[in-house]
Amino acid sequence: MILFLIIIFCVAGLSSAVLYYFKYRTIPEFIIPLLPEADLAKKGETVLVFAPHSDDEVLGAGGYIRKSIQNGANVKVILITNGDGHRFTSIEEFKKLYPKAEDYIQSGYLRQEESEKALAILGVKAEDIIFLGYPDHGIKELLESHWQTPYTSPYLKQSTSPYNNSYHPHVAFTGENLQQDIDSILKTYQPNLIIGPHPQDIHPDHSASALFIHRALEKTGLKIEFYSYLVHFPRFPYPKNSHQDRFLTPPARLFTLSSNWFKVGLDDDTKNLKERAVFEYRSQLKSPFLKGLMLGFVKQNELLSKADFSNLK
Repeated sequence: MILFLIIIFCVAGLSSAVLYYFKYRTIPEFIIPLLPEADLAKKGETVLVFAPHSDDEVLGAGGYIRKSIQNGANVKVILITNGDGHRFTSIEEFKKLYPKAEDYIQSGYLRQEESEKALAILGVKAEDIIFLGYPDHGIKELLESHWQTPYTSPYLKQSTSPYNNSYHPHVAFTGENLQQDIDSILKTYQPNLIIGPHPQDIHPDHSASALFIHRALEKTGLKIEFYSYLVHFPRFPYPKNSHQDRFLTPPARLFTLSSNWFKVGLDDDTKNLKERAVFEYRSQLKSPFLKGLMLGFVKQNELLSKADFSNLK
């Protein structure tokens, strides 16, 4: 009887593993050379790169940023949150099992400094980085349930931005304010291209940020290409850790022949600069899981998608 139960347990486990693999597999690497190359921004053009947290801009589009700047384009990076809600980072940094609100705020400033150092390696000047200062792990709440009523961050214990360098100092944490900030940035810079998070990224801050950007484009009426990068999805990137000889491939569930995926080929110099930029996020690399995830984005290419928002409004 016991042997029978063990066999049943093993078969069930194997079946679950096989189902999980087929549900979340990535497409074969030989497909990548067949994908069209994403158009780089040209001399005099402006690119806005939106990131939900400090580090997403490098993971998703670090190579694109570098190559566009080499082309003579103007690249501005907008950090929607400062990534200040990462408890592991705060525990490690301040050696406290229960970090206080001021510790999370200091962690946010640390993440800002890391972004400035990382982006400087890629050629982005500090004055071309905009910190909006909205609540980490709260962007979905702003979109869905705190459009006008301020949201209180469980980490910062505040409903307004405590950062002295936010785009709008002491801005209240509401969806309406975030939408207005993004609208204002689009109107101010009139970009030729926008790069931001993928609407089907499983991290709520990422998918909600994508919708805020999409709504801004609809609201302002600006005809601007919006390329999406993916960061969080089961078994993505594959493989994790450093494999610079491999291709970054999209999840099969998000890939079809009409899904508009593009590659950004990275030469050795660009890959090395991107890796150096990733290593500037020292606070995140202290976590073995995050380190494996982050280094997994340093491959022969990056991926951008003209994602479909029709089912996500």
